Amino acid sequence: MCTIMFKNTQSKNRYDNYIKSLKKVLKKLDQDEKYDIIKEINSHIYEALQNNQNKEELECLEDILNRLGSPDVVLRPIIAEKMLERSTKTFNPIHIFKALIFNLKYGISYIIFSFLYLILFSFLGLIIMKLVIPNKVGMYFLNGKFRLLGIVKSNANYNEVLGNWFIPVILLAMIFFYFLITISLRFKNKIK
Repeated sequence: MCTIMFKNTQSKNRYDNYIKSLKKVLKKLDQDEKYDIIKEINSHIYEALQNNQNKEELECLEDILNRLGSPDVVLRPIIAEKMLERSTKTFNPIHIFKALIFNLKYGISYIIFSFLYLILFSFLGLIIMKLVIPNKVGMYFLNGKFRLLGIVKSNANYNEVLGNWFIPVILLAMIFFYFLITISLRFKNKIK
């Protein structure tokens, strides 16, 4: 990989620090994989600098690096993919374990958010079922305590409390929780 030559020492220091952070983030990968990724990013930086020669060098470099993003965030999916690819090729249990731990560590929050969205959209299924079998779907209480939101086989002992309000209440709950989950996801992505 050819390093980029800079006129300004601040630009060179900023570039060197970025490359160091790339190498640090990529330490889990093989030498060839690291080299290819750094070479690709370096090429992107070089081409972008050549296309923006009318700007001051440091300002242009900062714009490029900001657009590329923080290496630990940008490279996370690439590293995860490479680790899984390597582990499935080698059948080495240590590689597989490391790849799974890496993906779990960085992907657990996305698994949680996916699960929350899945639950949220299952409410849509409840609304459809309420239209199909209205006597078996609802919010049920037993002896004054909440027992079930969903479908029952026999509602002899249960007291359905929402009745015709079930669909509007579930729709409002879906809208509220959709925005709550989405705002939480946005906030989580901002604090990375």
